[in-house]
Amino acid sequence: MSVLIATDFRIMLFEGRYYLKNKHYHITKRYCDAFGPAILFTRVLEAREQPQGSDATPLLKKVVRAKSLAAVLAGKHTADIRSCLEDCSLAICRFPSIPAFRTAAEACRRGIPVLAECMGDAWDASWNHSAAGKLAALYYYFSMKRRVAKAPFALYVTDSFLQSRYPCPGITAAISNVALDGFCDGSALENRLRRINACDPKQPVLITVAAADNRSKGFDTVIRTLPLLKKDGINAKYVVAGPGDTSYLADLARRAGVSDRVEFTGELDPAQVKERLNGADLYIQPSRQEGLPRAVIEAMACGCPCIGTRIGGIPELVQKEYLIRPGSPAELCQKIKLLSRKENMASAAEENLARSRDFDQKILDNKRHVFFESIKACLGKDCL
Repeated sequence: MSVLIATDFRIMLFEGRYYLKNKHYHITKRYCDAFGPAILFTRVLEAREQPQGSDATPLLKKVVRAKSLAAVLAGKHTADIRSCLEDCSLAICRFPSIPAFRTAAEACRRGIPVLAECMGDAWDASWNHSAAGKLAALYYYFSMKRRVAKAPFALYVTDSFLQSRYPCPGITAAISNVALDGFCDGSALENRLRRINACDPKQPVLITVAAADNRSKGFDTVIRTLPLLKKDGINAKYVVAGPGDTSYLADLARRAGVSDRVEFTGELDPAQVKERLNGADLYIQPSRQEGLPRAVIEAMACGCPCIGTRIGGIPELVQKEYLIRPGSPAELCQKIKLLSRKENMASAAEENLARSRDFDQKILDNKRHVFFESIKACLGKDCL
């Protein structure tokens, strides 16, 4: 059995070998372990030096290089997709992505079964991308809705949000891509409660973990909230923990008069992320678009009380009393004041740690194994 994986990974080519970021490597490997060698259809970038990540070459039967997303959308790779499907018994289409849309359409025409992996909302991803994205949002929304509806198999990273928006009548499973493999130890609650008891509610440390130049993450909402908090006697510090160009946010902080209260860490490794989360009082996920955010789950595993927007899978993680509308500094200000009360912080910490245990690596791996076996049973019986 061979599979075609259509996605928007950016794979790196160096000296004839293909490298993937570690998280993308593990996703690819688990599909290969379950279904056999993979043909990968995605964008390829040529590296001038040894890339970071893992060598995925042994996993891949073939790589089809997408020249650009515009070229894929325009149908310039249709012949490549058709050729690859001739050798495959399953097309794994990771939505929302343009390679997935095109591949699912061709697979449907040729009677090749599709496993639709739903990682995020096509509407939100497009609408919050750019002005051009707003024009295309409706097209991408209905494209994903149609392709998932026609797929015999669907894997969702959320428990209910993506299922309700992009339903699949076939065999489905809800399994997060976020797995906590020893991220926090058994002393997380004790350490968190100790920090809560010692913290000053008038000087909380807030944190968001994400790429600083990804405007859909909503960092601007938190920065605009800092002056509101200051008026109420709360001198909060905000840590933006992630890589990327910070010039836009730094300028926003300067204009808001809070430059001295905003810290940009740059890129962090997992151990550094954990250290920063343990040193924060509140985790904020002010996103305008999300699937099921890893950063929130990792914060929960550290016992961080969390505030998030009513977007994507965030309401499946964060208590409803700590949810806000995206882009609302006034609401965020009120929630920070509410959650800064020590009794609320302690209660949220305990609930979050308990919820984070659902993302144990072994639990998710077992769910995924059962789901993949059911797909292979269907393929073997030709029951589609």
